[in-house]
Amino acid sequence: MAKAKEKFKTYGDVFDNFTNRVLFKLMSQEHFEEDTLSPISIGKEANVFSAKTKDGEFVVVKIYRLETCDFTRMFEYI
Repeated sequence: MAKAKEKFKTYGDVFDNFTNRVLFKLMSQEHFEEDTLSPISIGKEANVFSAKTKDGEFVVVKIYRLETCDFTRMFEYI
């Protein structure tokens, strides 16, 4: 039971297991380099980070906090 709770634990209100897997996939596809995420803004429903590509360009990564989001409104927003 403790492992199941740990699996769904969130880090800094953003980095849960699912988000970590998606970020790893994006890094593996070379959308941005590992360890280059830097926070830009923290909002009530999402956090915004900058990251660097291997070409030295900056990209923006927006991560929605699934724990605190209102999914009925999220669908309309997206």
